[in-house]
Amino acid sequence: MKVVFIVVPFVLMVCCHSAQVANIHPPDEYPLINCNRWTEFFNQDNPNATGDDETLTSLRKGRERRTICANPSTMEYQTVSGDDCINNGELLTYGPNYGLLCLNAQQPDQKCNDYKIRFCCKDRRVRCPKGYQWTSYFDADDPTGTGDWETLKNLRSHYPICQDPIAIDVRVNATGRKYFKTGERVTVSPSYGFVCRNKNQADLCCEDYKVRFCCPCYK
Repeated sequence: MKVVFIVVPFVLMVCCHSAQVANIHPPDEYPLINCNRWTEFFNQDNPNATGDDETLTSLRKGRERRTICANPSTMEYQTVSGDDCINNGELLTYGPNYGLLCLNAQQPDQKCNDYKIRFCCKDRRVRCPKGYQWTSYFDADDPTGTGDWETLKNLRSHYPICQDPIAIDVRVNATGRKYFKTGERVTVSPSYGFVCRNKNQADLCCEDYKVRFCCPCYK
């Protein structure tokens, strides 16, 4: 199943087969995203009428409003069928503070795919819901080089971590202080992990952090 991560803070309207969508990530592999919890995937509409409306305005009218934060940091969408949304040629309007809208009338075949969408939020107290459990804390790096790199890509070479964590908990290793209380400019995402670059800090030195991930329970 192909997915698209949206990391821009504004609304885009693009064709889903264009290079712009295929390369939606900034050149930096770890942009300054700050969120520690994915919502569930939402699919509150289907394209049978005018199109597929998965906008925040519509989602917040239903039960979904309880789990979506006021200002999502990023979003992800997929086709419900699992088809490659990068190559389907559809014109979409989307953004983390907008959601996603596909209008049938704007598509070459006059019919949108059915999409599902989720948002990444920054919670002051991140929880691991029923059916999931926290991993142990990991501290595979320290900030003596370019910074503290506790990325999923690096951590998975040392530890068994699930494919798609839904939350991440980041704390200062020595004190247990939550990352957002340090005031440091960092990348936090359940899908990326954690990065603190020394060059981005006022004193040019990051704290040493530890991370854990919320993963499905395995029987």
